[in-house]
Amino acid sequence: METRKKINTLLVDYLEKNEYRLDRERRTHHALDSIKAYYKNAGGNTDSIKIEINYILRAHVYDPIIIKSKNYGLIKDIEIRTLDPIEIYGSKLVALMSRSTPRDLYDFFYMINSKRFNEEEIQKIKKCAVFYQL
Repeated sequence: METRKKINTLLVDYLEKNEYRLDRERRTHHALDSIKAYYKNAGGNTDSIKIEINYILRAHVYDPIIIKSKNYGLIKDIEIRTLDPIEIYGSKLVALMSRSTPRDLYDFFYMINSKRFNEEEIQKIKKCAVFYQL
């Protein structure tokens, strides 16, 4: 619980330091913290970002991987456990098929144009999508 409080404090401090306006309504459940922050985009309009931190362990297709964070002024040299990118894009494929919002299309446009995955990995993404569709 102490680590969770520290994560939230660091996140809120970072957002406030970088002039994000935080939504007063924050969701805090036993497994999830959710913060919505507003900012001015490149066009000068107000936009928002929702950050959700999930603390519950669920069954996944692939083992999590460890990545090093990039220094954006918040925390230096921290290792983060995250889902395998194949699994992330598998769930994004499910979102694309069920919602078809512009952001879902953008995610796949980016994935295809970046040529990040080879043919074998694309097949694994499809299998993950089937798993998450169930």
